[in-house]
Amino acid sequence: MEWLGRTTTYDRPYGATYESAEAGYYVQAGHEILVPLAWLKIVEPCVRWESYDPDPEREGDKTDAVTGGVNLHFAPEHQCKFMANYQHFMEEETPLDNDKISAQFQVRF
Repeated sequence: MEWLGRTTTYDRPYGATYESAEAGYYVQAGHEILVPLAWLKIVEPCVRWESYDPDPEREGDKTDAVTGGVNLHFAPEHQCKFMANYQHFMEEETPLDNDKISAQFQVRF
């Protein structure tokens, strides 16, 4: 788990200032499952919950997201893995159709 926060002060003309605060956190977990196959060694299901609020004093601008995914670690001599995720966003005020699926194949040289 990690929590992030920041406060920024903006100077405006004629001596006026504006202060902006933002906050967020995330919690994630994964578990490695050993697989007795010649080509695949580890299957790692993962889940993550994150929340971001650009201005805690303002209503309706907070966004939460849940990500579920899996990492496939291939045999060590191949030095590669495959990652696939589905991320579901939940906007506080105006729901958007912005969920996403991502996949990545990683090779180490």
